[in-house]
Amino acid sequence: MFILIELDRDWTVGLDWYKHSKGVRLGYFAIHIVFVKHSEFVNRLAKHYAEER
Repeated sequence: MFILIELDRDWTVGLDWYKHSKGVRLGYFAIHIVFVKHSEFVNRLAKHYAEER
């Protein structure tokens, strides 16, 4: 488990409720709590972006 702090270009407000992470977006910042190991999270992101191409 780890905390992910995200900076965004667009101003947003909301909740992110995904299977492996939960988070809050307020303005240009978002804070997420990720419930899997960092290496698994990175592998999931890499797989997701590879499928988009």
